[in-house]
Amino acid sequence: MQSIESIYAQAQARNLDAEATNYAIRTQQVINAYHALPEALRHRPLSDPAVQKELNHLIFAQTGNRWSLEGTSKAFDCLLAVADAASIAVPGAQYWKWIKAAGGVITVAEAINDYLKSKTEKAFIKVVGKEFGKFLKKVLAVQHVKESCFKAD
Repeated sequence: MQSIESIYAQAQARNLDAEATNYAIRTQQVINAYHALPEALRHRPLSDPAVQKELNHLIFAQTGNRWSLEGTSKAFDCLLAVADAASIAVPGAQYWKWIKAAGGVITVAEAINDYLKSKTEKAFIKVVGKEFGKFLKKVLAVQHVKESCFKAD
């Protein structure tokens, strides 16, 4: 787990825009809360209402801010849809593991932000690497991922 302050400092050092910085911070908040989930919830998809309710509760306890896991931003909705599709496609897959494998929340925030702006596979693969890009391309084909990642602004 990383502190929110650490993520903010990394985002500033990489010159991420405000949206990508916010997205990276929210992603880290979810990862930190995910580590505190009861064991029975850790292997369920992020779309599971019990998981979402508990994550919202844990994030509120950490930050004092109420916010929903969905509807925060297009990039964050996209990430949650991708994480959910990955956890369904690969039972037991855990949200933070594939983010860590891709280089961490800053790299993923930057990649999804660039990907959503350009809508090109090359933009995404350039940032996260070929293997993760291939995995993500498959996940992006899932309908609820398409809706979350490519809905109209």
